[in-house]
Amino acid sequence: MNFYQCEIAGENYIGFITYALRTSDKFSFFIPHLNELSPEEKQFRDDVKGRMGIDPAAEAENKAALNGEVQRYLREMRKRTAALAGDILKTDLAYSYLDSAYGHLCERYWVSAAGGSAKDFLLSENNIFAWRYPYAPEDIAFFRGDTVWCRTVAHEKTIFFPGISEQEAALIQGQWIVKKEK
Repeated sequence: MNFYQCEIAGENYIGFITYALRTSDKFSFFIPHLNELSPEEKQFRDDVKGRMGIDPAAEAENKAALNGEVQRYLREMRKRTAALAGDILKTDLAYSYLDSAYGHLCERYWVSAAGGSAKDFLLSENNIFAWRYPYAPEDIAFFRGDTVWCRTVAHEKTIFFPGISEQEAALIQGQWIVKKEK
């Protein structure tokens, strides 16, 4: 598996998205359902926060404001995805880890890479890692058939290419990936 902690932004991002759409059948992304945790998930979250020194009771004081922000985020994401309406293949529910402490129930969108709105949607951001809550849907992934070709973890600024050829890895690395300085 080829993976990189890198940057793909600006002109490199435009070139990469163009290539990804041309060589993929579909792509997916997540929209978190941040208020829809089960009681067990909420308890687990609160236990983890407690171990981290975060007081759930004190945090509850900000719940109304946080809830308002979450609702604004969900409205904005639904508005952004409405532009894809004719190209959405399906939606389903999935569990995604938006941070290392606990996961979230998410709505996953599957979108045709050949659709007319796909490129405009993906180019509404200027960086592969801009696809991150609370600014955009989470973690873009591209598929060839039912096989993941490219998967991102935006909060880690990591991109994975499972099972690609050495030739394709060299092409991607040479043309679009800018490795981060250590």
